[in-house]
Amino acid sequence: MGLAVEFYSVDPYELVRLLDADPSDTQAFDGLEAFPKADFSLHLLMPHDMDALCRVMAAEGLDAPATFREYLVKQVWCDDPERASASVTLVSERLTQVMEGASDIILEQVAARWASALQEEPPTQRWQAPSAFARDPSAPRETGTEALESTRRSLLRALIELRAVSRDALANTRAVLLYLVG
Repeated sequence: MGLAVEFYSVDPYELVRLLDADPSDTQAFDGLEAFPKADFSLHLLMPHDMDALCRVMAAEGLDAPATFREYLVKQVWCDDPERASASVTLVSERLTQVMEGASDIILEQVAARWASALQEEPPTQRWQAPSAFARDPSAPRETGTEALESTRRSLLRALIELRAVSRDALANTRAVLLYLVG
């Protein structure tokens, strides 16, 4: 099982209430599905691939920090303090504002550059495996080109969803929360 990476526009207390509900409570699960969500569950290597997103965003002229961690304000929930497998973290309003104002053209450029970066950049730590999007250098070039286009489309979809989540959060005075499971 991979890492689920989701962004929500929701009041932190409401999300925590839903996550703390009895697992058999289908209404809680339905409640979670009611909130605007951006699904970044794309087999990303954390934090390497999200840091690559920040570098690409900055290169495209967006207000992005050097690392994704700088967008994170504080953890508001985890399922087990000693060995967390799920957590919720408050995201900086800086990311919300950047994404809310990003045009379709900018998001397309970010997605294309991010897809290329994910395929080409090796992890910074030797023990880390490359991203699931990393291109196999021994694969025929056509396969790499097809994979790059598929990756670009998936990343663009996630970025467009994050923009929608950001717009909803600003319009409804809610927080953007990062929910990690895995």
